[in-house]
Amino acid sequence: MAKRMEGVPHQTWVCTGNFWDAVSEVIAANRINFLVAGTHGRTGVSKLLMGSTAEEILRRAPCPVLTVGPGVSRHGGLAPRGDGNAAPGEIRFQQIVYATDFTPQSRAAKPLAVSLAREFQAQLTLLHVIEEYADLTRKPSPIESASRRLEELTTREGNLGHRPKVLVEFGPAADRILEAAVEHHADLIVLGVRLPGRLGVTSHVPWATVPKVVAGAPCPVLTVRG
Repeated sequence: MAKRMEGVPHQTWVCTGNFWDAVSEVIAANRINFLVAGTHGRTGVSKLLMGSTAEEILRRAPCPVLTVGPGVSRHGGLAPRGDGNAAPGEIRFQQIVYATDFTPQSRAAKPLAVSLAREFQAQLTLLHVIEEYADLTRKPSPIESASRRLEELTTREGNLGHRPKVLVEFGPAADRILEAAVEHHADLIVLGVRLPGRLGVTSHVPWATVPKVVAGAPCPVLTVRG
């Protein structure tokens, strides 16, 4: 793997002992501010990350984590080099979907989603999923209220190449997020998650949503701890 990283400054580490203790030492020693993790999903969608090293990274890493799941295609923002070489290629994010439930934890991911949209001049879609029954006859309706709150999240953000889109959906959060990613040809999904508890303890974005999104996503998923 290191041989294929020619031209990219890098270090190689082989550690022993407890997984997270070793990883956290590498993070601290090198002041790591971004992690990338791949996962295979051999245990099935519902158990993709629960109890695994990938879940431990997502829950405990002090920095954003980019997870590349088994459903990520070669398009997904990860463009291979045209010469057929296995070396790293160019990353192009043209469509970014940022999902939020408006909690402080999920909103912690917004600055990074906006920053990436600005850096790559990508189209940013802000998504809110209403999972529970809502009275649509109420004024303003839940859709109107959610749409307004999504609009407010980016009203002061300048230098974006495209006006952000807002999208409100009903149903299971993971299903709607994945559908939005496919519909909008997303190159990246951005999620904010709550500070971790013990492994297996529900957190926010409701924790069950995260492994389902990673398992089914056609693109990388960026999680930011709130």
